[in-house]
Amino acid sequence: MHLPYTMELTRGWRFVHGAAKRWDGIHHGACYDATKAGHEVGEMDIFLSENGWQDVVVPHDWNTEQLASPEHIPSLGFKPRDTGWYFIEPTLPEYPEDACVTLEFDGVMGESVVYVNGVLAGRNESGYTGFAMDVSDYMLPGKNQIVVSVDNRRWEGWWYEGAGIYRPVRLRVQPAVHFARKATFVRPRPADRG
Repeated sequence: MHLPYTMELTRGWRFVHGAAKRWDGIHHGACYDATKAGHEVGEMDIFLSENGWQDVVVPHDWNTEQLASPEHIPSLGFKPRDTGWYFIEPTLPEYPEDACVTLEFDGVMGESVVYVNGVLAGRNESGYTGFAMDVSDYMLPGKNQIVVSVDNRRWEGWWYEGAGIYRPVRLRVQPAVHFARKATFVRPRPADRG
């Protein structure tokens, strides 16, 4: 792999509207019984197999699919506010062990929580602010898993905001020594032209 390397995460996303089944509430007995039966079903397996996932392309706004109703707020398009979950399993080529891997979201409408390979990697509370996180310690060459929960029940504006991962997402692999994202500033000085 030649660095820097960027992978656009557009296709391959799966989405479920509402609360994901058993993500928070799985009990020990379910895992224990399945393992004793030889299935070795863990929390993530239940999360992936027992939800009604649909394939989506990011950018994605799940609110466009919701029915408008006068019981909901007019300035928000008469659309309901709710939660949703996304996951994707990108495969990264081999890269240097000391490389910096960054996961970048240009916009997720709602309070979002991001998990990478089962580890809480970051949170973002503003749907209007892009964000990035260093996931070098959680990502590996080969197949990985990214899960994003989005809670869009609270709104920030007085207009239709949409819901979900509504802007591009990418993985960026850079050399250990690199310019930090949005941390470079050039301050011009007047030149003495005398």
